[in-house]
Amino acid sequence: MTLKEERRVTYEPIEQRAPGFEHKRAESFDVVEFLGYARGRWRTALISSTVGVLLAAAATAMLPHRYTATASILIEPPAGNDPRGATAVSPIYLESLKTYEHFASADTLFAQALTHLKLWDAHKGESLESLKKKVLRVSKLRDTKILEISATLKDPVKAQALAEYIARSAVDLNRSLNDQSEHELSEQAQRFRDAASTRLRKAEQARSHFLAQNPIVYLEDDRAASLKLRSQVQSDLSYARAELAQYEAQLARRSDSTTAASPATLRQGIVSEHANISALEQQAKELEGQLAKNADLLERRKQERDGLDSELGAARAQFESASTKANDILSSSAFRGERLDVIDPGVVPQKPSSPNLPLNIVLAFSLSVVGWLLYVTIGFSYSRLLQARQAPMYGTE
Repeated sequence: MTLKEERRVTYEPIEQRAPGFEHKRAESFDVVEFLGYARGRWRTALISSTVGVLLAAAATAMLPHRYTATASILIEPPAGNDPRGATAVSPIYLESLKTYEHFASADTLFAQALTHLKLWDAHKGESLESLKKKVLRVSKLRDTKILEISATLKDPVKAQALAEYIARSAVDLNRSLNDQSEHELSEQAQRFRDAASTRLRKAEQARSHFLAQNPIVYLEDDRAASLKLRSQVQSDLSYARAELAQYEAQLARRSDSTTAASPATLRQGIVSEHANISALEQQAKELEGQLAKNADLLERRKQERDGLDSELGAARAQFESASTKANDILSSSAFRGERLDVIDPGVVPQKPSSPNLPLNIVLAFSLSVVGWLLYVTIGFSYSRLLQARQAPMYGTE
């Protein structure tokens, strides 16, 4: 070994003299070296991307064209003409409208559409669920009241017909549900009103029949006449007793012949007044009995009449309440559910929605570039590893 070589070995850094240095150097990544390595293989990138694009274009040309038609439904809140029915359009309310996606995506409705448009023959062997996932897409646009229904088929005319049919059927389904709910509520309210009307009619008939069979006015008039007669009898009785007392007083003063009547006349007057008093007392007693009897009968009839009046008042109140409730239900029919309207039945698509040639070309090109980068990276790492294995354990020039 020459002196120059000894000096070079002597002054070589100690870390480079350590075993495995070349292996560590091979594991390090040099960007500049990698770019140089990749630039030397640009032809591979060109070939791979060209082949990928050509294959994507060929595959796109071979795939069958599918067309997508879209129909739109506007969901209006149940506002009606009354400002009390206006629903505040809030994010929560708009999010709740996603429920109407189930109206258009129901399996029964989709099966009816396929049968109506005679599309089953073109998709024999496919299940309803898989066909619906492939053909139908229903979504409510975010923060809007628009429901979009998209149908994808090979025939653009049938795609538009399917989207329009499902949109109109969803509107009809919502309207029928609202009508059914309104009919059930109206029918229930009508039953309540009919029951209240029947009760009112029976109460009126019962009261009229009772008053016709048990007149209270006649009893009251008879009682008033009896009271007046009793008052007259009592007055006559008082007068008769006063006359009797006068006769008896005159008979006691019979010595005064100048001022008093004869004793026979006085005795005859006393007897007459006693008879008159007895008759008046008997008449007063009969009147008292008759008044007591009429009072009991009148009180019973008044109690029965008051009970019938109470029932009649309750029946009238129930009928008025049922009528008011029925009218409220009829007037509020526009406020119970959203109104769906088809604002765009869709048009027959002119361009296919799939396969998408530009998208497929971009994807093929991207995959080709990624594959080329992976190929270059693996080749670069493998070449570095070979260099590390062929280099001597201690580097010298």
